[in-house]
Amino acid sequence: MYPQSELGALAARKVALQLEIVRLRGQCAAAADQVARPIEWLDRAVTASRRVAPMLPLVAPPLLRVLGGALFPRVKLIASLVRWAPLVYGAVRRARAASDKK
Repeated sequence: MYPQSELGALAARKVALQLEIVRLRGQCAAAADQVARPIEWLDRAVTASRRVAPMLPLVAPPLLRVLGGALFPRVKLIASLVRWAPLVYGAVRRARAASDKK
């Protein structure tokens, strides 16, 4: 049906296309890996922050008092903010929870 020369040319073209596809797949995989690196880092950071979040209300006030007193010993505003931070945090959290229920 087809002459042998045409079949040979088609077979050679097929092999060339298969090699081109393999090369392009490699380039695509490399580009996807490069694009995914920042997303992977961000995903790890979010996961870590979710692990720390439940402990934050317990750890933050004493830590802020120590840091506030060491860094700003004469500033009374920092002490006031640190003293009222847990109350403000709880109020904001309750307000968000109430708004999410509506």
